[in-house]
Amino acid sequence: MNKRILLICLLLATTILRLDAQEKCYTAIRRAKKVSEKPELKMIFEQKEQVLQQILADKSYAKRSNIIVPIVVHIVYNLDTENISDEQIHSQIQVLNDDFGFTNKNKLDVSHAFYKYCAASGIEFKLANTDPTGNPTTGITRTKTDKDIWKKTEFEDVKFTDYGGINSWDPTSYLNIWVANLDDSSDVLGLTIPPDELSSYPEYDGLVIRHEAFGTMGTAGTNGFPFANLGRTVTHEIGHWFNLHHIWGDTLCGNDMVADTEPADSANHECPTFPLHPKNSCGSSENGEMFMNYMDYSSDTCMNMFTIDQIERMKATISLYRSKLLTSKGYSMARIEENDLLHYYEIHPNPSNGTFHLRTTKDTDIQAVVTLVDILGNTVKTFGKATNNTLLNCDDLPNGIYFIQIQKDAFSKTLKVILNRE
Repeated sequence: MNKRILLICLLLATTILRLDAQEKCYTAIRRAKKVSEKPELKMIFEQKEQVLQQILADKSYAKRSNIIVPIVVHIVYNLDTENISDEQIHSQIQVLNDDFGFTNKNKLDVSHAFYKYCAASGIEFKLANTDPTGNPTTGITRTKTDKDIWKKTEFEDVKFTDYGGINSWDPTSYLNIWVANLDDSSDVLGLTIPPDELSSYPEYDGLVIRHEAFGTMGTAGTNGFPFANLGRTVTHEIGHWFNLHHIWGDTLCGNDMVADTEPADSANHECPTFPLHPKNSCGSSENGEMFMNYMDYSSDTCMNMFTIDQIERMKATISLYRSKLLTSKGYSMARIEENDLLHYYEIHPNPSNGTFHLRTTKDTDIQAVVTLVDILGNTVKTFGKATNNTLLNCDDLPNGIYFIQIQKDAFSKTLKVILNRE
């Protein structure tokens, strides 16, 4: 082998290694490995794609603009820092609703060449408030695990209690998202199971996300992942969950099965300048590649759009594979009303010389459990179930600041009170 050929080989090898190291999403790699292990799956997946294309052509799918997807977030942690806060979780839900609702602050200006392809999806995301057994829930589970890290070969083990993770909730009625400490030896941010596997492998359905790429606060963007600090990893992975492909089709000038995304030769990273690769070898227009699309690999700060055809593909996918989401009981308005009732509770006098009067400003009685805790969080008094008009006697307690906790199933309200006997 002459030196020139050797140099070319070394350059190619370096490029392959570099691209592999920048593989933020493991979804396509997992699918390729699955097909290599079972070659017959290739034809099955192609046939399913033909069915989806026919549904799109016939427009025989649900065109609802108010689809609600109940989410359950499974936090699987070893260290306390991995046990991310409720606030970080809620920040991710907000990102999803902004991105899918086309209300994101960084959306394209109306003068941008790609603006005409942008649209709101009509899909809304809510943390589940009712679990699969019909009981109230916050939509968040927390599991302490002995595993300090989840390697590439173990990403999907986090979905199973027997392997140190936690089993999924009914995947036909909930979007399961596992948040964990993924292997730092790779740049992988997340993994999704495409919907055409739901009927065959329901227990695997859902997303796996590293905690550094979840939400917009707390651990988001830390530990060497500053480009993943705005929650767009989950937006991207839910795109896969709804059957979207990467815009480059996972091969050189590949097909993402969507007509209104520009042809791209490969993944784009960081924040490119528009226009990027105008009239590229794949046939892009003078506007170049759509690097700001959520299905590229650009940094979170540069992602800002789904196209109209991508949205149509997602809705067709719901009709074909995820139709039970449309009737899911995972998010109940009745449950929301019950939770809201807690906010009608008020207490007086405050400060008090020993007795508090707890009542609601609404003519209802939800039988909430009431406890009193001190500033250290220790329970110092339990009052049982409160009604619409309850006296809380604290004559036996010293002066100071306390907190009255009103609990109804998975929902709660806390009121700060002061005991002050002059």
